[in-house]
Amino acid sequence: YIYCKMQMNGRTNGPKTSLVVAAAVVPTTTTTTTIAPNVVLPIAGSRPSEVQAWTVSANGNNRMNPGDEVPVVVQLKCAKVMNSDSAPWYPDMYFRLQKSPYDESWTMGVPQAGTDTFTAQTTGSESNVMLYSRTITAPTTPGVYTMTAYVRGDSRGLATCNFRDGYQTNSFKVSFSVLAPTTTLATTTTTIPPRPESPASLNRDTPSQPVVLVGGVATTPEVVQSPSSLTVTAGGVEISLGSVTNSNNKIALTVDGVVPVSSSDNLSLEIGGFVPATKVDVWLYPKSGSDPRYLRSFTVSNLGTTSLKIDLPDDVESGAGDIVISGSNKFGKRVTVAVPVQITATAKSSGFTSSLLAGSLFAIGGFFIFLVLRRREEETALN
Repeated sequence: YIYCKMQMNGRTNGPKTSLVVAAAVVPTTTTTTTIAPNVVLPIAGSRPSEVQAWTVSANGNNRMNPGDEVPVVVQLKCAKVMNSDSAPWYPDMYFRLQKSPYDESWTMGVPQAGTDTFTAQTTGSESNVMLYSRTITAPTTPGVYTMTAYVRGDSRGLATCNFRDGYQTNSFKVSFSVLAPTTTLATTTTTIPPRPESPASLNRDTPSQPVVLVGGVATTPEVVQSPSSLTVTAGGVEISLGSVTNSNNKIALTVDGVVPVSSSDNLSLEIGGFVPATKVDVWLYPKSGSDPRYLRSFTVSNLGTTSLKIDLPDDVESGAGDIVISGSNKFGKRVTVAVPVQITATAKSSGFTSSLLAGSLFAIGGFFIFLVLRRREEETALN
């Protein structure tokens, strides 16, 4: 009260002043792009007019397989020679390969000019062409990449190609293809064994009679003829050959006792007596004079026996021939058995007709046996 005349227990207000409360600040999200550690980012700058030509190539054709070691060549031509201070000068050259997210760079090392190597020890090299080369490892991911060469200039580059100190000068961009892995198709190689015998050695007076050679010598075989197969035994080996339809119905022999087979049917082969676990070859010897045809080879069981079906080639010719089976018997001699067949080149069928013929032959045979037995019973009753 004594100093500011403020009344005791009274209130004295000061002047009014505006106070602004701002809106809450929302923090912004920033995105950081990770760059490969050896990549040098470009610095803005114009390309010097003194740079006359760039050449950038990889592997000679800019194509390679994933992970290959690839030679890279970069050539730079400037308007002036690279010996501005009585010693060769060259810019630092880099090679960059990009395909998001892949981004890699390599230093190109010391360049060459003709036969002159640009090093600090070589002086007076008069050239305006710098050639850089090195080997890189191709990316492992197939695709089309962009490759670029670029230089980083220093103060001495101002007198040659005008490479500004600390600036980057890029070449043009070149496409670079990493090829997809090549799929190798599996191939099967069939080794054809030598012919077991010459066609002349299988000649005989009776074409329907099987032929057997043991150790190259003709041998008289034992032949058993059933309605649908021929069984040949000689040299300790037994061969049974017939034919069946695709429905596995047996086909009757011809009236001459020959195995008939068409291009739509299969040969049914059962063998025994060969050396266990050894290979047996099967051939077709046409009697028309055509060359013998190799059909297949197979390995017999540990008992020396095997049962299998054999297809004829689709382009087989009609006519008479021999199915020739050849292997080694237990005495170590080669046994070759030729069984006569009659081939008919036809389209595939159900085999009903052949099966019906075979069934008829079986029925006739059974009826004949019945008549013989009936007659014997009548004769016995009369006696």
